[in-house]
Amino acid sequence: MQNSLQGIELFKASVSISHQENCASGTCIDKNLLENYPPELIVGFQLLESVERSGTRRFAIHCGSADNQQHNGLLAWVFNTDLRYSFKDTSSASRSISAKCAMKVFYKHVANVQPLVNPDLGMPSVTSLEELRLPLHIYHCIKTVLEKSTSLLPPSGRKFGEWEIGLLDLESA
Repeated sequence: MQNSLQGIELFKASVSISHQENCASGTCIDKNLLENYPPELIVGFQLLESVERSGTRRFAIHCGSADNQQHNGLLAWVFNTDLRYSFKDTSSASRSISAKCAMKVFYKHVANVQPLVNPDLGMPSVTSLEELRLPLHIYHCIKTVLEKSTSLLPPSGRKFGEWEIGLLDLESA
């Protein structure tokens, strides 16, 4: 419940879909039949939509509330929205080489995102920065996915100055 808006806020990355008919109350839902997607895929498409809609490529991603409390977060810069990469699929018996579509994201950890998203009166604001507030478990998922993808890159491609480089897949596994 979001008190300031007096409504319920749904986070797309936490939604599951049921295709069962004649089940209006939700009590007959078989959780094994729910369709859901990895949170990083949904958040990746949220970032992509924002890039295409407003041209914004820098994001303050955090799990904080709307108050002005200090919250850790990520400063993310969507560098490339259409990156194809190949990898050796060790999960299949054939161990074939597969290709995936992803977005290349430069990111860095920020101890307090509040001055970035809500600067003090008289302080300059970052005009090309969009806030992406996520539930704690989804924030940790995104952070973990970016960090794991960084470790998959060759050592020379893991950092750019003060930025770490990661990938967000835009295809479901």
